[in-house]
Amino acid sequence: MNVQALLCLRCGGPLTRPAQLPALVDCVFCGATMSLGQERAVLTQEATQLDVVHRRRQQFHDALVAALQAGRSPFDAIRDAAVAHLALGAQAETAARIAVALVHDFEAEAGLDAATQPQVLARIVEAYLRALDELRTHDRAELNLPFLWADAAGPRHLQRTVTARLLAELAARDPAARAPVAPPAPEPAPEPTTPEPAPAGKRPWWRLW
Repeated sequence: MNVQALLCLRCGGPLTRPAQLPALVDCVFCGATMSLGQERAVLTQEATQLDVVHRRRQQFHDALVAALQAGRSPFDAIRDAAVAHLALGAQAETAARIAVALVHDFEAEAGLDAATQPQVLARIVEAYLRALDELRTHDRAELNLPFLWADAAGPRHLQRTVTARLLAELAARDPAARAPVAPPAPEPAPEPTTPEPAPAGKRPWWRLW
């Protein structure tokens, strides 16, 4: 079998060349699985569109975490993983800008550097991608990530409503600029007190001379 140019039997997409035969190869375009032998290829498993989406999201997650652990900036890691695994093409840069803005907002609220926490950053990005799916048919979507982070001060949750207008505002931000960390709430000032009046018929001490 010519393993220099393998095509998917279901959709015709290019397949990754296996290191040796026989082998099972997945098509990243339609999600089908092919069994490759020495003489022929056989389609062994069909895949639904939902299977394809889940597989691409998992590949995106793994690539994003690996890039962050290797020291890539969040913007570059998100953009490159989206190009490679989500088929976003030129839209990947805009998606990365929005995702980074959401991450920066959470950083400011939680007081942490999400770039040093690949799993936290990846969960925020994936929640944003799910919100995009919902915004195709609804006016708004909810980002709801309970117990996203925890430290000595307690757990941190991410709950936010996103709309198309908000996403446009987030996309306009500079991905290199972080939102300032929210300062701690000041303690309430003590209420002013008034001196007690001197007893009747007795002069105050400052008037005794």
